[in-house]
Amino acid sequence: GSGAEIVLASLILRIGLIHLLSSRTGNKLELFIVDESLGALDQDNIIVAKALFRKLSQMFEKVLLITHVADMKDVAENVILVYTENNISKVEIK
Repeated sequence: GSGAEIVLASLILRIGLIHLLSSRTGNKLELFIVDESLGALDQDNIIVAKALFRKLSQMFEKVLLITHVADMKDVAENVILVYTENNISKVEIK
């Protein structure tokens, strides 16, 4: 499969395993973290990823997504933007 298919399949597998384990233990799904795994996605798969992350926000109390894919910002309730300006790192919270 393509890199995008592998990324999405990996995310779905992780979600399924976490959901299975939490249902067996009775633990609440509180935090899901994804770090830089969306870079291989094309525009069509970004749409699929957005839908997936909207669903994740219904399943987990908090979802933390660390990415360089700017199109993913609109699925976030809060965005922490880190960027460089004149060789100085800056942080902006939206």
